[in-house]
Amino acid sequence: MLIKYSDKYFGKSPSWLYNKLRGIDGNGKPVSLTDAELAQFKGALCDLADRIRRVADSL
Repeated sequence: MLIKYSDKYFGKSPSWLYNKLRGIDGNGKPVSLTDAELAQFKGALCDLADRIRRVADSL
C-alpha cells in the first residue's frame, strides 16, 4: 500500500516515505518529516481513515 500512497500524497518513492517514518535514510543518517510533510501526512491519514470508514459503513 505504501507504493501507491507515497506517490499519491507526496510524489515520492515508497522507500523515501519508509525512511522518513523510521527516521533513518538509506545511508544511516537521521531524517524526519518537515512540518509541511507532517501536515501532508496527517491529511493522508485522515483521507485513508475516511475511505476505510466508508467501506465499513457499506458492509
